[in-house]
Amino acid sequence: MDLESKQATVEAKAVNDAEGIVEAVVSVTNIVDNVNDVIEPGAYSETLEKRIPKGVWSHDTTVPVARTIAAEELQPGDERLPTHLLEKDAGGVLVKMQFNLNTTRGRDAYEDIKFFGGEQEWSIGYSVPEGGSEMKNEGTRHIKKLDWYEYSPVLFGAAPGTKTVSVKEIDIDVKDAEEEIEDVKGPTRSHKTGVRAEGWYDKTAFRNMRSPADKAYYSKIFAYHIDGEDPAYKTNYTFVHHFVGDDGRPGPAALSALQNTFGLLNGARNGTKLRGSDRKGVYNHIAAHYRDDGKTPPELKSDEFVDAVMEMKERLPDFTHDELDALIEKGAEIEEIKSTLENIMANDAEITENTDAEIVAESAPSSIGTALQDAISALNTLSDQLSDLEVKDPNLPIGFSNTDADSDEREAGAGEDAPDVVVDLSHGGTVTPEEMAVAGTPAGNDASEEAPAEEEAEEEEAEEEEEEKSDEEVVEETQGLLDSLDLEELKEFQDLITFSDLGE
Repeated sequence: MDLESKQATVEAKAVNDAEGIVEAVVSVTNIVDNVNDVIEPGAYSETLEKRIPKGVWSHDTTVPVARTIAAEELQPGDERLPTHLLEKDAGGVLVKMQFNLNTTRGRDAYEDIKFFGGEQEWSIGYSVPEGGSEMKNEGTRHIKKLDWYEYSPVLFGAAPGTKTVSVKEIDIDVKDAEEEIEDVKGPTRSHKTGVRAEGWYDKTAFRNMRSPADKAYYSKIFAYHIDGEDPAYKTNYTFVHHFVGDDGRPGPAALSALQNTFGLLNGARNGTKLRGSDRKGVYNHIAAHYRDDGKTPPELKSDEFVDAVMEMKERLPDFTHDELDALIEKGAEIEEIKSTLENIMANDAEITENTDAEIVAESAPSSIGTALQDAISALNTLSDQLSDLEVKDPNLPIGFSNTDADSDEREAGAGEDAPDVVVDLSHGGTVTPEEMAVAGTPAGNDASEEAPAEEEAEEEEAEEEEEEKSDEEVVEETQGLLDSLDLEELKEFQDLITFSDLGE
């Protein structure tokens, strides 16, 4: 959108040097300028009702320098106009503005205005809507209505005869001034519309809305205009909450969008960076729609509350954020939120501890089971060895048994022909006394054949001691594992022993 511009030479007055506040007549009316245009008195009335212009540098909307505290069109003859305009029966637009002294561009602009004084010139950026002008008197264009967007301090103007020698501070209706200031800060003015509960999708609304457009249009869709950004583009607004039709027309407010905004303002989900009057202004806009729908809006918490919950979100794990958001949207106070989160964190710690214990318990049966298997295997091996001791020599007479010759068992089993046998057998076989005496050894072998040397005997003795020691360690380890068993596991172990081969 191409904007036209009009210049006026003025002398601005610094009302508050410390805060960078300036008052100036930035445009004049009822005077033909050097391009044969005249802005008729009253041409600013409609645009001032729907839009507050911003101060930029040399019509560059990407370089904002000042915000508007108040703007008012003064009709010809108004005593607040400078003398030379009163003498020409001219009117003008008086603006009270504040330069942003925290930025280099704002501070430089402010110092230039003070330095040039009466030589300082101003210009406005505007557009003329269809039907807003009329050609009269040999080609002079009379502008009856315009859309005003910005004003700029410029080095050179093109409106001779409009010099303002001084501007005194003016009194503006307090109520109007407060409304203007609130609008300049970002929150858009509230308005009455219907509220729809179903079918909301913010991306659809954003896609359907027109761009570029003006702030009056976007104020019917968004709740906040980003301060200092070009109001003609939708990307410079936030808190969208209205349906927008395929034709770009704003529709009713969306109930879910209103509820979502209340949560964001109080710190739910990603929260908001807005504080003070900006956050309050957005809340007032959204709350008005909520009341129009017959509902009572939730309380707006303090800035300190929002700061506290956002700080908690930064230092707490992500899994607590859903619980925190639920508490915020319920309207819980900060102490209740902290107490609840402590319980959640403690419960999580208990679950973690129990889980670790379960992992240990699950790994324990594997070790114990291995020990049991080793024990059973050893017992089975011992049982097999004992069974081997019971094997009889097939060459011995039938009825032979390893019993005392005078016992009833021998008499009943072997008969009178059974030879005498050794009562205690330590050699793993079964032989008669005569067979043992042949070679003089327990096994009936010659002492000279394969008899272990003294060194070999000592070595075998050492190995046996080492094995006994190793066996003791195994027993101790197994006993430690068995001690960790509960009664049920001990019962199972006892049953295993009872029904093993050894037990039989």
